[in-house]
Amino acid sequence: MKPVGRVAGWVGPLVLVGALLAAAAGAFFAGKWITEDEENVYGPCSHGTGTCLKGGETLNMTFGLVLGGLGLAGVLAGLWLIRRHRVRAARDSILLERGRHGDAVVTAATPTGMTVRSNGRITKQGYRLELDPGDGGAPLVVKAWLPPGIVPGARVGVAYDPTSRDAVLLAVPPASPTGDLIAPG
Repeated sequence: MKPVGRVAGWVGPLVLVGALLAAAAGAFFAGKWITEDEENVYGPCSHGTGTCLKGGETLNMTFGLVLGGLGLAGVLAGLWLIRRHRVRAARDSILLERGRHGDAVVTAATPTGMTVRSNGRITKQGYRLELDPGDGGAPLVVKAWLPPGIVPGARVGVAYDPTSRDAVLLAVPPASPTGDLIAPG
């Protein structure tokens, strides 16, 4: 059985590759800035009148610092996403193997405001679900990407740890026909 509603594992590596490209471009411009003493080149602006910076040491410095900083931040974010996915996948496999399996009732479904759209139609939406597995303990809290229109009262399949209250969805709850299925405007 496979968990549902999780973010795909390719997101972290994609962010990491993009960040490494930005960092490489930043390193190129920083290298030009440090090793070459270029004169600033000015020329006519593409809009309006006057002169604009077209190249040289100032532009190399700006690109080197900006792209290098964005690249470094992106690399850290990509590595964090990869680690988070691996840790969550390991926890999910333990829950699937050793956790308590059963049905739970959605007691609260709070949209996170993030959506995935295809041809103007919302296909998935981020939710923070509170679930009652009926064991008398605290509610289970699950963050998941699910079809739009999830409402309290729906029954879902869940695997959870009764002591830590860590949970994973096993079955997608049915979407409500009254949900916002078409993206506004």
